[in-house]
Amino acid sequence: EFIYKINGQQLREELKNHDKSIVYIFSNGCTSDLCKPISVYEDFALKNGYSLFLVMNGFASLDATLKQEVINVLFVMDNNYYNEKLNYKYTRYFENDLKNRPINEKNREYYGSLYFFQGDSLVQILKELPKDYVKDN
Repeated sequence: EFIYKINGQQLREELKNHDKSIVYIFSNGCTSDLCKPISVYEDFALKNGYSLFLVMNGFASLDATLKQEVINVLFVMDNNYYNEKLNYKYTRYFENDLKNRPINEKNREYYGSLYFFQGDSLVQILKELPKDYVKDN
């Protein structure tokens, strides 16, 4: 399996090639109630017509992700692009790039790690997948 380094600008460029997408930013091995198995996000994207971009915020606890049967390509934030070693800082820079905000802008509120796009236009950021959008087969 390959893991591709990516920065927010590169991802926004790629999003232009997709009608609607979800970017899921996550920490490997997350145990929060907001973190679901990757298959949950993959199923949602497939059933609802989204392209899914899985972006890890680092390589720590990578085994926790690799042991899941991941269908989609895995990406990791390119901390070298942001010239930053501290996870929380380059994660903020990446998120600001995604939101088309000034890179150093401080995020005072946590909106979530699920970024919904139409093309490269950000539609909404959510903490959890919307239940009312889930379609049954």
